[in-house]
Amino acid sequence: YAAMCRAALALFQATGATDYLAWAEKWVALLDAHYRDTERGGYFFAADDASDLITRIRSAFDNATPSGNGMMLEVLATLFYLTGKSAYHDQAEAQTGAFAGEAVRNAIPLASFLSGMDHFLNGVQIVIRSGCGTETLRRAVEDCCVPNRIMSVLAEDTDCPAGHPAHGKARIDDQATAYVCVGQTCSLPITDPKILRGILSGQPAHSTNGVGSH
Repeated sequence: YAAMCRAALALFQATGATDYLAWAEKWVALLDAHYRDTERGGYFFAADDASDLITRIRSAFDNATPSGNGMMLEVLATLFYLTGKSAYHDQAEAQTGAFAGEAVRNAIPLASFLSGMDHFLNGVQIVIRSGCGTETLRRAVEDCCVPNRIMSVLAEDTDCPAGHPAHGKARIDDQATAYVCVGQTCSLPITDPKILRGILSGQPAHSTNGVGSH
C-alpha cells in the first residue's frame, strides 16, 4: 500500500490527473484504519484482521524492498505539501517520532526512513500556473534532478491550498508561470524554461527579474 501511494503521487505530479491523488488519499485512509499502530505510531506489516499471527511486525528497516514505514513518511509529507491538510503534517511528524530512536541507534538500514524525513523537512515545491508553455515548463522541471521535489501544475481557475507559500501567486499575462518554493519562501515568477532549469540545477539565472528576460 505504501508503494502504491508513492506511485500514485508520482503519477499525479507527472500527469496532473486528480484520480491519482484521490487514490493515494484513499489508500492512506485504509492504512490508518487497518495497519496503524495507534499506541506507538507507525504502521504494522499486517492488517488488524490478519489471522494466524503470533505478533504483528512493525519496523522501519529496509530489506530486499524499501521499508513501508519509510515510504509512508514520504507519502504523508507529499500529501501535506500537495493538499495543505494539517492532518498529513501531524501524521508525518508522528511517523518521524515513531522511529527516530531507531535512527539514532543504527541508521544504516533506515535509508528509506531517513530519505522520507529529508523529504518532509526540506521539500522543494514547484508550482506551475498553467498558460501558454505549460508543458515546456513541466519538461524543464523533469529534466532536472531535484531531490525532495513536489510539483503542482494548476489549472487557470485553481490555486494552491491556503497557507501554501505560492497561494495567491498569479501567472504573468497568459504565459505559464513557475514558482520554486522552499519553506515559506518562493522565487520570483519564472516563465523562461532555461531560467527554471538553471535555478533547479543550482546555477545562477541570467535574469534581472526572474520572468525570462536575458
